[in-house]
Amino acid sequence: MLRFSINEFALITGLNCFGNIDDFKYEDSSTSGLMKGYFPQSTNGVDKEALVERFLKGNFENKEDALQMAILYFIHTFIYSQLNASPVPFSYFKMVEDGKYQFFPWGKVSFSRLMASLRQEFLMEKQLYRLGGIPQVLNMWMFELCSNVDTKVDVKEGNNIPCILNWRVVAVRPQFNQFMAGMFSKCSYANIVPTVDKFEKLDLARTSFASDHHGTSSMPSSSKNQDQRSYREVGIEKQSDIVVEEIQPLESIILGREHDLTLTIYKPPPTTLAEDCGVFVADYAEYLSEGLGIPCSGIEAQYHRLRYASLLCKTEYDRGVNTFSPEGRLFQVEYAIEAIKLGSTAIGLKTKEGVVLAVEKRITSPLLEPSSVEKIMEIDEHIGCAMSGLIADARTLVEHARVETQNHRFSYGEPMTVESTTQALCDLALRFGEGDEESMSRPFGVSLLIAGHDENGPCLYYTDPSGTFWQCNAKAIGSGSEGADSSLQEQYNKDLTLKEAETIALSILKQVMEEKVTPNNVDIARVSPTYHLYSPSEVEEPLSSLDCIFPSFRDGN
Repeated sequence: MLRFSINEFALITGLNCFGNIDDFKYEDSSTSGLMKGYFPQSTNGVDKEALVERFLKGNFENKEDALQMAILYFIHTFIYSQLNASPVPFSYFKMVEDGKYQFFPWGKVSFSRLMASLRQEFLMEKQLYRLGGIPQVLNMWMFELCSNVDTKVDVKEGNNIPCILNWRVVAVRPQFNQFMAGMFSKCSYANIVPTVDKFEKLDLARTSFASDHHGTSSMPSSSKNQDQRSYREVGIEKQSDIVVEEIQPLESIILGREHDLTLTIYKPPPTTLAEDCGVFVADYAEYLSEGLGIPCSGIEAQYHRLRYASLLCKTEYDRGVNTFSPEGRLFQVEYAIEAIKLGSTAIGLKTKEGVVLAVEKRITSPLLEPSSVEKIMEIDEHIGCAMSGLIADARTLVEHARVETQNHRFSYGEPMTVESTTQALCDLALRFGEGDEESMSRPFGVSLLIAGHDENGPCLYYTDPSGTFWQCNAKAIGSGSEGADSSLQEQYNKDLTLKEAETIALSILKQVMEEKVTPNNVDIARVSPTYHLYSPSEVEEPLSSLDCIFPSFRDGN
């Protein structure tokens, strides 16, 4: 019997899961310097969307304000993973300002939200599942329980507290079948049995632990091996072998009874179809592989995991944007590059007639208007760019490039060359480390494919967060860049026409996308010699031609 309770949650996150939340209340008459200084118009309070927008804008009065805003940003985008319209309590501003946030039981609240959302979301089958709290804990929990984690998915590199720091992700977007044929069918699972020092560090002795389900005492003795685990043969051969024990009713999920909330998984053979809850494992595998596209309040789960590990493991070299480590590395630049590897796939191909850009658009909610997801942007009438990474960073760079091209046209009466435009973009990317008042506090977490047509003919450039750029004939960026680049090397030649380039770009995008290809989740643009972004009806034309060649082309993977 596998058990997930607040104790396991505390072991994995290292957050404070015990304490009285009422001890952190503030008088309504007190004021907050952060709210007064950065949200002067918010008379009715601040919601998460406003907090995120203001934090990403930067330009704080001092380093202390910047740190406090970063802490609030981390709480409401990772620890809570809440909707944009969710309010940011006034008490949280006060706690961060006076330092009491360090003692607040964040884990207690986050665990309750996670259990509440699990109770709600898995009652019915849906395409999208929104999990509150810190859903990444479920990843780490399953890895910690498994007797043999696939090293192509995740690698254990330590035995630390919290457990979330022990794992290094290898497969950023693993496939659903990879879990079902591997970890969920061939491996044994056992509950986590913490040692005495872990009990003391995390104050876990207040409640009974998962080990009591193995017939052992709830408090392990110091003589036991530090990595003690009792692997029982509870292997999962197929989806129907998994049953989820009923969680506490939703009305019982209140902050005062968090110790009673547990998720218990065991393996008896189902006696009726009603007891066959194998869909839970299928859903969980889909969650791990992002096959369901679980939204985390507008930021993907992988970004949250990267941010969490970065904040927990931060060192002098992690924090410094212009400080080299002893190994000669700039970690902030490397983190920005990792963020790009999680973004949408974008492809660019240069032909004699012009340049084609094609981008995958991830529509995370059926309520989202597809046209509002902007992945290809116009810089000037002869230059456009495709992006992968943080959209806000891309817009900042593109806006800078637009100003530069317009100033050049006004001053010299001619369009700016594509190379000079790219250089201007990279100059801004380099300024994060100069230390002046307008410098960035971190590298831009975005990579661009810049397509243009000037006196030198069609041009395609690729930029990265370090401020470096290269000229290319064809290039792919984003999460599927490795496979896409391999396909480009096989299919690209300099004699391609624009139509052929469109076909190649769409066929390669289909290979790396995890859903059905439609005009709403793919953007195409060309520069030949002027910039033109395809409308959905124009995207439909090359898709229809590919349908004729490959009848099942549009089907999802």
